[in-house]
Amino acid sequence: MKLAEPLWTHVEARLFADLTSDAVWFADGIQIDSREVLPGDLFVALPGSQANGHDFVNDAIKRGAIAAVVEAGATGFDTDNKRLLKTDDTKVALNRLAKQARSRMLGPVIAVTGSAGKTSVVQALASAIGPGADVHTSIRSFNNQVGVPLSMARMPRGTRFGIFEIGMSNPGEIAPLAEMVAPDVALVTTISSAHQANFSDLAAIAAEKSAIFGSLKKGGTAIIGIDHPCASLLIKKAKDLQLKTVTVSAADTSADVHVVKVSMQDNCSCVIADVEGVRISYKINEPGEHWILNSLLVLAAVRAAGSDLGLAGLSLATWSAGSGRGRTSEIERGFGHFRLIDESYNANPASLKAGLACLASRKAVGQKYAVLADMQELGSNALSLHMDCIDDLKASGVCKIFAVGEMMTALAEKAGMTVESFDQVDDALHQSVERQLNSGDVLYIKGANSWGLGKLVDTLLHWQDGRVDRRRSISNGNIQAAE
Repeated sequence: MKLAEPLWTHVEARLFADLTSDAVWFADGIQIDSREVLPGDLFVALPGSQANGHDFVNDAIKRGAIAAVVEAGATGFDTDNKRLLKTDDTKVALNRLAKQARSRMLGPVIAVTGSAGKTSVVQALASAIGPGADVHTSIRSFNNQVGVPLSMARMPRGTRFGIFEIGMSNPGEIAPLAEMVAPDVALVTTISSAHQANFSDLAAIAAEKSAIFGSLKKGGTAIIGIDHPCASLLIKKAKDLQLKTVTVSAADTSADVHVVKVSMQDNCSCVIADVEGVRISYKINEPGEHWILNSLLVLAAVRAAGSDLGLAGLSLATWSAGSGRGRTSEIERGFGHFRLIDESYNANPASLKAGLACLASRKAVGQKYAVLADMQELGSNALSLHMDCIDDLKASGVCKIFAVGEMMTALAEKAGMTVESFDQVDDALHQSVERQLNSGDVLYIKGANSWGLGKLVDTLLHWQDGRVDRRRSISNGNIQAAE
């Protein structure tokens, strides 16, 4: 990565991150995974639950890292290398760089959280505000205690709009991340039973998500999707903090941002919306009812950030969901072609219901099939939360389920579906899916990211060009997406 101005210099490293450095240098980027290092990057060695970044310092320097941030006393690398920047705690150093990056950012910053749709909203919002608007966003799902400061520390000088995703897996995680981001606009997409294993009920999840409002800058705006049972809790929290509150709904016309008219097609939706009194007509290049709400949230945030609503509407007509988040691909094979709908990145009851509803609306020349893996982190109610999706599964039009995990198997059987069960994502699953598909079929894939369904998606995508699956994990085990 090459920038007009350096991202960080040795002077800033000493002043703002308390890093000991005698060398003169400037960095174009920051990495915590040695495999991602490009010449001129600053490498930060973070201890992790799966791997220790200090074990990869030598590799990072060989790949061209201009300097490496390490903890004093750490081993596993050449401790005499002049490129080392020593500190007591590398995570604290990264956080300090993140806060300094935020302090030099003069334009509006938007923070996005919620139980579903966070990454898609962030990506669509970046497209809606850009292009050419100097927008900096979180990438992939960098939304946890490592991903948020890393995303912020990568923010170039001169950035006009910042958009950051904030997730959580446990109570108490939202507030410190929101404080670091210090948003001008805070957006909550929806509340559902994701990560319910660590929370007593939906109200507890909503209370944790609402902590994002506590760090809004003075005069900031709270944008709240209200199509869920905990809307009143979020609204009360925002109003108690005397924030400007904008409610958003795909169903309730009394919301500040709502649908006036919608026409849903097999591959898109056409919408007329009221955005705080401004009528806008636009097309969404993604099918499904859940994308109606996502688009409204995007438009509400665009307006709150002072960007152009008209350009935002135009961008939604061409924007496409990312890998694992609803992207549709037409796969050519010797027998013809089939349609692949990739929602392999994650799953919770709300997103599964939304995905199955979208699948129900999709037309198919052939049959509809689904690969569904167990949803995770749902606590003692996990099986009942799976069973809550019976009617949605029945209505989806699927003729057969490839179920990965005991709970998805139980769900498919209870729904009276034809089911083939697997206990992992492996060659047996790949081969069974391949044998079943015929020309004109639709294949829907969804499940918790921990199952690795992305490997199946890669295999299917690579059928037609013979490429080899080379997927690998990122960041030496330090970044795992949170809800």
